[in-house]
Amino acid sequence: MISDLRNRIAQLEAELADYKQGRITIGEDGVETFNDQYQENLLLHVR
Repeated sequence: MISDLRNRIAQLEAELADYKQGRITIGEDGVETFNDQYQENLLLHVR
């Protein structure tokens, strides 16, 4: 149970870092979207 909580905290901290770094933004309609530049960087690393 403790390890599950630690894993969840790590996930939430990573998500918070994405918001702070501008990777994830929230539009006027309240929908979360990934920054276009972040998506392009992901595609470049996959290739």
